[in-house]
Amino acid sequence: MPELAEVERAKNDCKLAVEGKVITSLVTREDTIVYANTTHEDFAKHVRGQRVVKVGRLGKYFYLALQTAPHILLHLGMAGFVSTRGQEPLFYRKKAKNWKNDDGSDWPLRYWKFALTMDDGSEWCFCDSRRLGRIKLVGEQGKDITEAEPLSLLGRDPYLDMPTLSELSEALLKRKAPVKAVLLNQNGPLCGIGNWLVDEILFQAAVHPSQRGNTLSTSQLLAIHTQIVSVINTAVEVNADHAKFPKHWLFKYRWGKGRRNEPATFALPDGTIATVRHETVGGRTSAIVDAVQKLIGDVPSEGEEGEGEVSEGADEEDYETKTDGSAITPRKMRTPRKASASSAKKAGKKTATPAKRKRKAKKEETDGESDLTALEDSEAESPAKVEAVEVKVVTKRKRAAKVEIDETGVELSPIKKARKLRKATAAKEEEV
Repeated sequence: MPELAEVERAKNDCKLAVEGKVITSLVTREDTIVYANTTHEDFAKHVRGQRVVKVGRLGKYFYLALQTAPHILLHLGMAGFVSTRGQEPLFYRKKAKNWKNDDGSDWPLRYWKFALTMDDGSEWCFCDSRRLGRIKLVGEQGKDITEAEPLSLLGRDPYLDMPTLSELSEALLKRKAPVKAVLLNQNGPLCGIGNWLVDEILFQAAVHPSQRGNTLSTSQLLAIHTQIVSVINTAVEVNADHAKFPKHWLFKYRWGKGRRNEPATFALPDGTIATVRHETVGGRTSAIVDAVQKLIGDVPSEGEEGEGEVSEGADEEDYETKTDGSAITPRKMRTPRKASASSAKKAGKKTATPAKRKRKAKKEETDGESDLTALEDSEAESPAKVEAVEVKVVTKRKRAAKVEIDETGVELSPIKKARKLRKATAAKEEEV
């Protein structure tokens, strides 16, 4: 998923193309998933003719503040990307083999959702092949867009507003959840940090992702604070160009889950050969180097790991690959489908017809009455404080059933019957 560094790059590209300019025309494509709180028609009507006053970013969101609210809020999702016409598209991790449309046109790019044309002739588009990105209109006139949800709910942005060591330490030491889950929580102490960033930060800080936040030592807290600043600033400085990331970063070796070359090995700065393994921490696939990251304290149970935002509930390793642009769901988040009659037959299971289910229900009802009769018969053989009167009740099936009532004429409930039976049995044992 594009994280703080990649979104900062997208924001900068958008800023150069549209900030301070008027949107003279635009094209939009219908998508009821990506357009979250508006339609593509209403989006086009509101945006056309407006001046883009400011382009900014907060966490994994970036926005276009318009002259008249509401403003444009964008999220790249898992594989969203942006492009200015005439320049190389800004893909996440992997460059698309073909970004031309089916009709052969090269603009807007393949999987486009909307494309803007500005008053100076520049053109810019937002694309999303996997339909996990979001386009929203948010904010009120006269108020800063960051005061509107979801921006107002986010933690502090570590690139724009990094907390001090004491502020971050206080926030982490309050949490019993794994430190990784706390840092991934977009509404927690920080926002913008995603799965690969937090794995890199904790590896460089030599902290195990499963260690509880409230067990971190002073030296560990200092290392985490230092590496958050270092890793994020380094990634932003190279414009999120992964090829320019330092050679000693875990990022170069963390993507081997489920592949033939797993487990991946690499040389640490001291020459030691280390192995990268994967496990789930905080509901996310985590790359861990045991030679560097030692777990201190107990391992939080699965129920204690829930810290992250729902929309951050999966990462790229957890998603299936599709090329048709349709929306997909993470493997681990899917709910099993109920087996149909045809699938049950294929599996060799017999399926019950409505008639069979009706006969089964009648049989269960009859068996229940037989059990009740047996219980009443056993009670009749035992001494009782309340004299029982046997009454025949006619049912629709014309079966007789015994019902006990007390001297007041009230039917005994099953609980009272059981209590009466226990007392009678105890009395009989005392006599013996």
